[in-house]
Amino acid sequence: MKSIPIAAIVLGILLLVVSVAWGLLFPPTRSWNDEKSQRLSELGSETNRLKFALVQSQHNPSVHAGQNPAEVKLEYDKVRQEYDLLHQEFLSAQDTPKTVAAVLRWAGIVLVVAGAVLFYANQGGT
Repeated sequence: MKSIPIAAIVLGILLLVVSVAWGLLFPPTRSWNDEKSQRLSELGSETNRLKFALVQSQHNPSVHAGQNPAEVKLEYDKVRQEYDLLHQEFLSAQDTPKTVAAVLRWAGIVLVVAGAVLFYANQGGT
């Protein structure tokens, strides 16, 4: 029965070490690269340009000058959808290693504390 608290402490310490190393073993750059970053930047610029063009075409609906607001809106929606998908992928690549490391860290802390409490509880009884 005395081996259970010691195993919990050792496993907890192991989880703490793995949580520290997780960011080094699985960095966000594994799923996010410079090409995706460049594309996200381009889509952001294009989205801003199209939003401005959409507002301008809605305020000046001249048949002879400017673009059709419906066409601009359609193009804006398409670019915005691609931007949103790529931005979501960026956030996922950024947050996933942090989340896994936090779960490992807290699981390790809980195991170390529980193991220590069980260890000292068993010491008092014998």
